[in-house]
Amino acid sequence: GFKSSLQRSLVKKVDEEVHGQLLVSSEKPALQAWLRSASCPGAVQWLLDSNLKSHERTFHDDLVKLGLRVRLMQEILPCPAVGTRYRCYCGSQWVSSLELAIHALACGKFSELRTKRHDEVKVHLAETLTKLGVGAHVDQEVLLQQTALRQKADVRWMLGPEVTYFDVTIVSPATPFAIQKGSAHTSCVAATEAAAAKRREYKDILELMQLPLGSLHPVAFETSGRPGDEAIQCETWM
Repeated sequence: GFKSSLQRSLVKKVDEEVHGQLLVSSEKPALQAWLRSASCPGAVQWLLDSNLKSHERTFHDDLVKLGLRVRLMQEILPCPAVGTRYRCYCGSQWVSSLELAIHALACGKFSELRTKRHDEVKVHLAETLTKLGVGAHVDQEVLLQQTALRQKADVRWMLGPEVTYFDVTIVSPATPFAIQKGSAHTSCVAATEAAAAKRREYKDILELMQLPLGSLHPVAFETSGRPGDEAIQCETWM
């Protein structure tokens, strides 16, 4: 077992040469995309803060070890038998258990991994907006308008005539779509594409409600923990 002080010191160290080589390697774009996404302070902040008294969550030692292994690009399961591979419920096969883990964070067969994180971010966002203490009304799962679109926003913030909607999205940088868009070579591609998709999704209904497009904040996080630019702008807005 690690001690908290050792965890904190360990996650601050990285072999820059090896890290740089991995970032430019094109042999496994999914791993490359994951590493690029995970290479930001926000992606490991939960690990750095895990032993602080002010931190709201506690983590079992096994979860901390698993988090460290994935961050350090280490295998998380014993090697498969000779001539065999790891197989996901969707049918995909992998030689590396690390690749399997990163795939699982994006796979439809394990969508509850993203749904659970989505719901926790949504609740945390609503609680944070309420704690701002400015007297605003904060609601979750709000139907925007009684139309055939039946569009719901994760969180609504209302202060006088001002209305702002927040839509939380959790996306993987290692999906074929994200890789096709360049996530293996450019940071935050998956989150940027997800935020843009949300803006297109809300465009018509916001116009119908005669609200500016700026009334929407698409809060997109990648499965590595990296916040998208829109999520950072949301934090600035708060």
